[in-house]
Amino acid sequence: MATDPDPDRALLFLILQFLDHQNLSETARSLECETGLFFNMTYFEELLNCCAYNEAESYLCGFTDIHDNIYSTKIYFGIRKLKFLEALTDGEREVAREVVEKDIEIFDQYNPGSHMLLSSYRNMKEARKVVMENIKKCIEANPLLEGKLSFPPLSTTLQAFYTEAMASRSRPPATCRRDFKD
Repeated sequence: MATDPDPDRALLFLILQFLDHQNLSETARSLECETGLFFNMTYFEELLNCCAYNEAESYLCGFTDIHDNIYSTKIYFGIRKLKFLEALTDGEREVAREVVEKDIEIFDQYNPGSHMLLSSYRNMKEARKVVMENIKKCIEANPLLEGKLSFPPLSTTLQAFYTEAMASRSRPPATCRRDFKD
């Protein structure tokens, strides 16, 4: 089956694979979060590129909390920075101010004046690119996400695994004797 020695973990990966093949991606992403087994970087980047920042944070919460380590803190800060930049790009100064007040000031405990750094951005497109690169680097360096960023190679599919399991159930074990006496 899979190269993973833990059969439950291997089965969960098979289920994730099956869900994706069946286009049940919302269910697959939910299972990823609930198990903390696999961080789908492609999905996470899509959320950020689509400006779905709350959904990105919600997905990330399945793997790490804002206070877990410096990498996690920087990832959350990056998401909120993107939210701020998006509001500025859209000309929504009031929304940008609210993002700073409600979402970014919490980071002052880690880096006093961190929200003041936001005023230095002039080229929003370039700033967004830099923030996205920093988020990706922090995800790759985060020890809580170690081993969760790549899908393990699977030597079977869930359907093949199920068929094999059912076949082994229907045939009697080799040690079973058929001697019956009255």
